[in-house]
Parts: sequence; structure tokens; C-alpha cells
Amino acid sequence: MLLDPARRQQRIGDIALASGFGDLSTFNRSFRRRYGRTPSSLRRPAADHLDPDRTD
Repeated sequence: MLLDPARRQQRIGDIALASGFGDLSTFNRSFRRRYGRTPSSLRRPAADHLDPDRTD
């Protein structure tokens, strides 16, 4: 869901709640424990790649 281009504008907190987590902090801790990084650190490179206006 985090990398789905159709959900690119959806906030991570909204995705967490839609996935059954009660709050963003619990989602972030669980995600980091499972994947070794934060949800935003996973999403950031994907968003940069999909943004044709990005120049850096």
C-alpha cells in the first residue's frame, strides 16, 4: 500500500488506520521492527522516482 502509485497522495497515518492499526506510532514501531526502516524512508525514494518534476 505504501508504494502503490494510486495511494501516493494518501498520508501514511491514513494507510496505517486503514490497515487496522490504532495509531501511527504503533504502525511505525511495528513497521520498523519488521523491515528495519520507517514507512516514510521506504516511501520517499519511490515518490522521488515517480515525481517527474524532481530535479535533485
